[in-house]
Amino acid sequence: MAELKNQSINMNDATLIAGRCRLYGIQVSAASKTLNMPTDPTDSTITLTNGSSSGDILFKFSIQSGYGAVGYGFVMPIPFMFGNNWILFDSGIYVNQMTSATAGAGSLDRDLVQLSVFYEGA
Repeated sequence: MAELKNQSINMNDATLIAGRCRLYGIQVSAASKTLNMPTDPTDSTITLTNGSSSGDILFKFSIQSGYGAVGYGFVMPIPFMFGNNWILFDSGIYVNQMTSATAGAGSLDRDLVQLSVFYEGA
């Protein structure tokens, strides 16, 4: 197996990890202990597509809402590791910008969310 790489991404921006890649896992965390957690799961959805924003969706998840209250937060990372498995991105891993824009009642500030992508290739 080739060496795994890691790239940290702020969810306020869309990011492309160019080239053919195998996704081995991701980890999501927040930069604050006091966050407004989303009441609508689509508000905190992170989508990884093949090569561009219009590429095939190959991995998608929503951040857990926890207690759904201001101040809940999640400083501890939430990992999604695939073990001996992986997802092949033929045209690169495109991480779409998270849906929510600013913190408010029932929303999550995407500026505070960090995604670490563990991959091989590129």
